[in-house]
Amino acid sequence: MKSRNIILILLLFAILLKVGTFAFINVVSYIEDNKKIQLLQKELKELNNENDWLTYKIKYASSDAFIEKYAREKLMLAKKGETVVYFNFDDNTETKASAEKQSENFFKKMLDKLLHLFQK
Repeated sequence: MKSRNIILILLLFAILLKVGTFAFINVVSYIEDNKKIQLLQKELKELNNENDWLTYKIKYASSDAFIEKYAREKLMLAKKGETVVYFNFDDNTETKASAEKQSENFFKKMLDKLLHLFQK
């Protein structure tokens, strides 16, 4: 009888251990799934915001105001009676260095001339 009770207690303990293990695994899985859901909801919200912004940009890009601005700035077009002025800014470092040297020489010559005037 005692051995039967011990076997029964061990069997109940094994069942409780198995159920507890499954419950623990399910709780951990539930917590991880909730974290994933929250991250995905945040990503969905960000993507919806980006989608709204892109929809706005598409609507703006098809507006007359944008087309006119683009034609003026990028295509160098003008309305009748307007004049287009184009500035070419060269990013070439050699050109910049040459321009700086010329500017430096100009100011040096100008300063020399002014000093020469005051020396007389």
